[in-house]
Amino acid sequence: MGTHWAPDLDAITSLWLAKKFGGKKLREGIIEIFLREGDLLEKNASKMGIILFDRGKGIFDHHAHMRLPLTSAILTAKALGLIVEKKETEWNKKDLVVTEYIIRGERIKIVMNLEKLELNEAKALRRLFKKVQRSDLQGESLDFDISDIIKCMQRLNVENREIIKIGFRILNDCFNFSTERLQRKNSEFQKVFRVIFRQLLREGKEILPPKFVRYFEKLYNREFKQPLDIVEIFSSEKQKDIDEKEIFNFLKRILRFEYLDSLNYLKAANEELPMSKRIKVKWATIITHITDNPRFKDAARNIAKALIVIQRNSTGHTQFFFDTKRINDKLIDALISMIRLEECLKQGRPIPRKDLRKPEWVTEIPEWYFYKAPTIPGSKNRPGRFILNGSLTSPDVPPSKLTLENLEYLTICAILYHQKFNWPKWQAQRIAQYSITPTP
Repeated sequence: MGTHWAPDLDAITSLWLAKKFGGKKLREGIIEIFLREGDLLEKNASKMGIILFDRGKGIFDHHAHMRLPLTSAILTAKALGLIVEKKETEWNKKDLVVTEYIIRGERIKIVMNLEKLELNEAKALRRLFKKVQRSDLQGESLDFDISDIIKCMQRLNVENREIIKIGFRILNDCFNFSTERLQRKNSEFQKVFRVIFRQLLREGKEILPPKFVRYFEKLYNREFKQPLDIVEIFSSEKQKDIDEKEIFNFLKRILRFEYLDSLNYLKAANEELPMSKRIKVKWATIITHITDNPRFKDAARNIAKALIVIQRNSTGHTQFFFDTKRINDKLIDALISMIRLEECLKQGRPIPRKDLRKPEWVTEIPEWYFYKAPTIPGSKNRPGRFILNGSLTSPDVPPSKLTLENLEYLTICAILYHQKFNWPKWQAQRIAQYSITPTP
């Protein structure tokens, strides 16, 4: 069994479902393949006896259905019979709906399969599936929830098997919390939280991350509820027949990941952001910087209100991050097409006869991946958008040959011209530019 490098919540949930609800082959499968470079088609993986999750464009991977609001967890649940599709004529008011979409003019709802699940299990899984959907398609992470915890581990380069091991444990905890209808132990966890936090401060730099302070203060409220968070994990752990010290050490490990990740954010905000380059174009701020700090983009968007963040790593890889609340798709589509064209020209490659705005990969231009998530029906939040040359989950993608200055120039042009973008004219101009002089 396999998935991508630095598995995220969607990948981990898919694997967890296979292990918990799958047949013997899935339950006994060993998770040992972690893809580092792009993708491996499912048909090629299956020839080697590998079952891929969240990769491969097979039955356990949503990347083959990027126009639909699906995740790999939802598709895995569908393959396992935990959820079913219902046409409009089959709907029932008692259906536990996970999501819906329109395909070929027909409205389809994805609902929990109560013929295979107990009602409490179905409700618990639906809650989880909706969280994974918001996390994967919109980037939602709330302080100390399961998405946030896993993202911290990804950003800190925790070993893949360890991420999955911890991920399985917290998924089991949150599932049991819901199915057993456990009560949140806000006050009790606050006491544990205080002890662990003081220990972390002594081990660290005596820095109080605002994130920790905010969450600690919320715990004074006995009615405070946040789905699938560390209080649910704690409350479920307390029901287990295991040593209190073991629970304490497990929680401390999770909170240490959170603490180290918060220190990275504060370093980005206080040390790296003031040193970054800021470019103002009309109504937009572009921020560029060379850093391996995965929290730089967050500081740039949250503090400097950057519309576009261009982050180059020491490996030469470059990522584009956007404020999706303010940016429009026309601008991003123009930018990705410009970047892919420029990469071909820079490396002397033939320009593919394809729409260079295409989401995901363009095979002939392996350097650049365009993530364009679908909209979740009924949600006011905008779906995620990234332009990635390598990432936490695909670290072995070849670095782009484009300079940072070249990418800044293309970004400025995309902002200036995207409203009335003339692609044939732009393409002709860039081809002419490369035939006469070096790129700007």
